[in-house]
Amino acid sequence: MNTDEKVKLAIMMCEDKHHNFNNYYHIYPFATENIKGYINTFDFKNKSLLTIGSSGDQVLNAINAGCKDITVFDICPFTREYLYLKAAAIHFMNPMKFFEFFSYRNYQLDMFKNKRAFTDTVFPKLLSNLKDMDRDVYFFWNQLFKRYRGMKIRTRLFMRNEYNYKAISKMNNYLYSSDNFKKLRERIDIIKDINFIQGDIFKDNIDGIYDNINLSNVVTCYEMDKFMDLFWKMEALLNLDGKMLAGYLYDTEEGIYTDEHGIYNISESLKRFPEGTKIEDIMGVNGYVVGSTKDRDSVITYKKVKKISKFC
Repeated sequence: MNTDEKVKLAIMMCEDKHHNFNNYYHIYPFATENIKGYINTFDFKNKSLLTIGSSGDQVLNAINAGCKDITVFDICPFTREYLYLKAAAIHFMNPMKFFEFFSYRNYQLDMFKNKRAFTDTVFPKLLSNLKDMDRDVYFFWNQLFKRYRGMKIRTRLFMRNEYNYKAISKMNNYLYSSDNFKKLRERIDIIKDINFIQGDIFKDNIDGIYDNINLSNVVTCYEMDKFMDLFWKMEALLNLDGKMLAGYLYDTEEGIYTDEHGIYNISESLKRFPEGTKIEDIMGVNGYVVGSTKDRDSVITYKKVKKISKFC
């Protein structure tokens, strides 16, 4: 989808709130997983990464950790535009102002709607930075903000999945402290070198070999047979000794998805993965939201210890 097509689609979404648009067209404002809980299991410094794009937080945390060669793959057509918008904001905002601008629902308190989200007074500064960073992205956002108030864009183009600042800042290294945010600001210009691919990760071909792969929570959205096809597709793109986040699992202590997703029958599911696969418990997203250390999420990680074939 080229820039003109993206602008037309975004305008349609802003104009018709009752139209049943593909849910994948909507943007995640922030990550819905505890990235800080698993990111240190990866070696990103001066390494390559293939990652789901989503909110862009997987990318920003990887850049913060020293990753310099990044390929972003996502079905959402606006992933690149949103990541550049966040990068433009990082140039001059502090973490609190950054969150204040990008968050709408659950701002500070659960179910509180932030009237300062996507405020029109801030956008001239963002557009100025975007113009220097990427002309196509600048054109996309400029066309939207010439037509609509910022709040309309924020409410029509974005998913409703949001957590409050306390949770988001604890789940993302780049927002965890002012020092981390400043470090990201020093490195953020490498975003210009990121390779963006918009498409279906199950169907489309992906070139290259990578030191790290992040599949985020894709595993919770599909049946195990389909997901394992994706796993082997990604495994073939992984360097020897490379590492993959094969799956992010929510509320594993409660197992609330067990009946819907086979992956939550963990003891059986792990038998389908090759040697080098581990499951690790981390602080749960819900735990950060409600302030409980008992809530746990889990990540399935895979380290490629040898070249193998799924047919062996």
